[in-house]
Amino acid sequence: MLSKILSGSTYSLIGVVLISLATFFGFRSLFIEVNNDIASEAVMAAFAALFVILPTSFLMERESASRLKGEKRSTVFRSNLGDYRKAAIEMAGVLKDKTITSEELSLLRQNHALLVILGSKKAITASRDFITKCQKIMEDSEESDIDGVRLTPENERDLWDIAMEFLGAARDGLDLGEDQFDLKAEKDAFRGLNEKQSNIEQKFAPRQELADGLNGWAGVRKLNTEQKNAIKLFIGNLITNNPGLMPKYTKTLISIRDTLHPKEKVIFYIGSIDKKKNIKGAFAATKELAFVESMAGDLNTFAPKIAERIDGFGLEVTIPFQNMDTDQFKEIHSAINRYGELWR
Repeated sequence: MLSKILSGSTYSLIGVVLISLATFFGFRSLFIEVNNDIASEAVMAAFAALFVILPTSFLMERESASRLKGEKRSTVFRSNLGDYRKAAIEMAGVLKDKTITSEELSLLRQNHALLVILGSKKAITASRDFITKCQKIMEDSEESDIDGVRLTPENERDLWDIAMEFLGAARDGLDLGEDQFDLKAEKDAFRGLNEKQSNIEQKFAPRQELADGLNGWAGVRKLNTEQKNAIKLFIGNLITNNPGLMPKYTKTLISIRDTLHPKEKVIFYIGSIDKKKNIKGAFAATKELAFVESMAGDLNTFAPKIAERIDGFGLEVTIPFQNMDTDQFKEIHSAINRYGELWR
């Protein structure tokens, strides 16, 4: 910014010097021809005034143009900041409640249209990518409810990445001068914050049990009959193999707890089931990393993923229920039994 100001002042001074030199040499002959002292003084006084008026007029015009340019830049900056903020608030709203509704999509499109006027190219692209991703999530969902579509953890991660891209592009578009902001580093750090937040929400989420059990959980999740029956059969099979297990149905999770444990320790969580009847589950966290790594090796047919949490290391698995044969059930039963023995 300082370099721009100095540059403008330098050009103004050069302009004054050029005007003065041109005026002097252009009217030099007139100074020479005038011999009368009074006439000479009058001419010199007139041209002295001219030397003052012309540079002053030039500088005033430059100052006026600079002021108008500054006011225009300030107006554009405030407008840009407002448009970016509105778009960012709507994106954050989608991610806050982890649900996409048709009304939210409409607001996102409205804010995107405003961005087209003054927004930077990268910010406009990121905004469009966010809307496109939201539309795809809604199109691919089997839900058709006014309350909208619930985001999966994968959807949430993808949308947060796009939102961060938008915020970084918006920051660039505001032209903040010597800005040292590192978008890649911030995105990496924010992913870590999101993972920690997910772990905290999972640990401290309300655990109020649903009065109507599986029916209530299936209703909250908007499961179809096949999905609901798959969960019922899966839990029934677990209990048949180990009668000490007991399910608890809450709005967020189904927790399978071991009633033989003094504190009825939760062993396994069921988070969701997709339309292909792939059950997303996770074993409760333990600080025994070596044990978790060993279990991940034993359950390699279920796409195991070790997740670091506040209370230790969890193990996430995907169980394709439609292909569950006897041997696969045995692997799950064995894993649950080993976890139970670890905590008893």
